[in-house]
Amino acid sequence: MVGHRVVVTGLGCISPYGKGVAALWEGLMSIQGGLKWNEQLNHVVGQVSEEVIAEISPSEKREKGRVVLWSEIAAAEAMRDARAEGMDHTETLVNVGTGVVDLELIGETSEMVRSGKGRRTSPFFTPRILNNMPAGYVAMKYGIRGGAECMSTACATGVHSIGSAFHRIRYGSVRRAIVGSTEAAVTPLGIHAFERMRALARGKKAVSCPFDEKRAGFVMSEGSAFLFLEREEDARKRGVKIYAEMRGFGISSDVTHITSPPPDGSGLRMAMERAMRDGGVEREQIGYVNAHATSTRNGDEAEAAAIEGLLGEGVAVSSNKGHLGHLLAGAGSIETLTTVLSLERGNLPQTLNLEKSDCAKIRHVQKGEIIERSDACALVNSSGFGGTNAVVLLQKYRP
Repeated sequence: MVGHRVVVTGLGCISPYGKGVAALWEGLMSIQGGLKWNEQLNHVVGQVSEEVIAEISPSEKREKGRVVLWSEIAAAEAMRDARAEGMDHTETLVNVGTGVVDLELIGETSEMVRSGKGRRTSPFFTPRILNNMPAGYVAMKYGIRGGAECMSTACATGVHSIGSAFHRIRYGSVRRAIVGSTEAAVTPLGIHAFERMRALARGKKAVSCPFDEKRAGFVMSEGSAFLFLEREEDARKRGVKIYAEMRGFGISSDVTHITSPPPDGSGLRMAMERAMRDGGVEREQIGYVNAHATSTRNGDEAEAAAIEGLLGEGVAVSSNKGHLGHLLAGAGSIETLTTVLSLERGNLPQTLNLEKSDCAKIRHVQKGEIIERSDACALVNSSGFGGTNAVVLLQKYRP
């Protein structure tokens, strides 16, 4: 099946840099990271400011929680950008992934029940801990009737969500989709859980430094990002801006360990190969890889091996996590969004804090590097606990 061409026509996000795509892109093009020391959490984190939802009423905050509120704000920006707010959405899909449920709410409610204060449990407790609620609220806001789905594949969630929606559009089950992921796990319990795994960089001077020999773990972050996808013929008929074309999607499983990939990166390489085959693209056409690279030794080295083994040493590689930290389930969608912008604008973000790489067989993006080829393609890599891998293939749009 050849299927429909699928293009990106809307973008929206919330990140540690603030509300909106413009703030995110300005941050990525700078040498100023979005990570800061949090005294209460005793860690450097990438945190979304409360100002983002300052104008929302207390009653709405009690009902929805941050993952839903951020999703609604980021999705609204993407819908406005695509000029899709007033459309008939009978054939539109919503797919919003999230990973970690509201741990703080569960802990507080559990303690109330154990201490005999169960009658104080919020009537919104159950919907607030369900992963599919962001998708449900976005669907209700815009009257979207093509389905409201939720992916949850740990840190690969965002790319899984986008790739699944892309295939649904390509093969005709829906015409368009508002798709993304969201995560709000930067909380005392969330930090403590990853701290006990010895996964986090520690101390006031901790930095996220993917591919760098000084790495000492990842930095927790949070946020939300959305893309509006649609058939190319529909986008051209509507006369909207087209940012990039989505060409392929590939997934795989490592089946070696729940948290550590095989050293040769064979699982991720398989997903990259499948995305390229799905898009009918040869290795020579790949000009850039937005790497998952979280600033952990096992993960960075395995991914570098996968990239070098498949694409050679010439392709440009960078990771957004030096600027943003690791958004967990939110990572894949925000990194897909930034890759779309890189293809559309021609600029590639560097890997912040990369000074001396111990992954010498890949070529890291240099300061001020641009994409010159008019047919340039890019891969967005994503991996998650449980050995899951997902990769999307994007191309600079050509009518």
